[in-house]
Amino acid sequence: MWGDVAWYFVRLPSHYRSIEEHVWPLDLDFVLRDFTLDPAQDLLVLIGQPLSRPSIRDARMEISMHLRSLSTGKAHPLATKSSVLMHDIDPRTATLTFMLQIHSDRVAVHFVSRGIASSDLVVWNWKTGETLLNTYSANLMAFAFLTERLILVGDFSTLFDPEDSEIEFDRPRLTVVDLDSCGCERTQFEELEHLCAFHYPVCHPSVQPLDILIRSDPSTDWTPHTNVRVPFSVGPGHRLYIVTIRIVLGGEICAIDLFVLSDTLLERIGALGEGETEHHFTWTDWGPNGTRMIAQAQHSYAWVCYVFGTRFSSVTSGGGQGNRHNNSRTLEVWDFNQLGIKRDIRLEGARSSEVEWHVGDVSVLKRVFTEDVYTRLPYRVFRRKLDAPLEREPVYTEAMCSEDNIILVDNRVNERSSFQSQGRNFRILTF
Repeated sequence: MWGDVAWYFVRLPSHYRSIEEHVWPLDLDFVLRDFTLDPAQDLLVLIGQPLSRPSIRDARMEISMHLRSLSTGKAHPLATKSSVLMHDIDPRTATLTFMLQIHSDRVAVHFVSRGIASSDLVVWNWKTGETLLNTYSANLMAFAFLTERLILVGDFSTLFDPEDSEIEFDRPRLTVVDLDSCGCERTQFEELEHLCAFHYPVCHPSVQPLDILIRSDPSTDWTPHTNVRVPFSVGPGHRLYIVTIRIVLGGEICAIDLFVLSDTLLERIGALGEGETEHHFTWTDWGPNGTRMIAQAQHSYAWVCYVFGTRFSSVTSGGGQGNRHNNSRTLEVWDFNQLGIKRDIRLEGARSSEVEWHVGDVSVLKRVFTEDVYTRLPYRVFRRKLDAPLEREPVYTEAMCSEDNIILVDNRVNERSSFQSQGRNFRILTF
């Protein structure tokens, strides 16, 4: 939360895990541009406003990443001696955004360029300050930690028609990079040795790819902070990755979401031979049975914390996907926990009207790729109708989720709302 002179942090409550709400302020001594945090390590990573450093030979923009204690706001006691990580980027970057992720003693920052400059992906050991990966490319679209060692990178590869070299086909892929095999030297991503790549089907020639977003929380080794005594929590591993590809199809921007579990990818990586690299998994090797590919699953591109563990949260409108701002709302939680699904479907089956089961059925996607795509990873959907807003109340259009809470977001301020002057509104649902 943003205050007049400080940032305010809120630990949200949980009834069934006996966690009390806790609010505390932190004063910052610099202009903040972005941040991420890991409560388990009491770590707060803050990105300062980029600073121009003019030079006769090579002008650069300097960006600082400050490693602070989440509880005190002071330099983290386990951080590198300076408690600040530095990175320079090309000043030709027209619009710069950041994607950050922490995994144990690694912190990764994707410096996303919207200009003519390339995007950068840098991984540090935040405790020693050592650079583990420093790569760049205009085709470097998204990333996520798969394990402490392995980074998943989203990009597009280009294929040419063997009968007509002027016809190009785009194919999305998820490339896996082993941090233990990378050096600290700055290397173009296309020249970087990769462990393997998971390929999508080939896009139809009429499809124009725009970008990729990969979301997964928390990290695969995440545990609660020792100061928070809880009876249970989300275990290590077993994470859901949501890979969103935005494309132009028929003159309209469309989104294609791929739901894939970490087990699907890691099982295939684990089957590689010792020392084997540059392996390519075709779509049939991993996609049809190990994923669900769905067009236009409803989620935000700004409020991106819509996945936690193996659950995905969403708010759907009564007017359907074409009417996101209809006042009739339904909260959906999609659960991809395979053990839970196998256990509960034997007990409940199709008897519960509040659960929609997708076990044994097939999702079909047409027109996007050169062939129809069929996927069948089991999942279930829990639905709850949200109360219709009163006359001057905000309308909640987006959902984020954590282990104990679902956070509803008023994504577009209602013209009639008396809350308009207060900016964004949130509604916290606690389990």
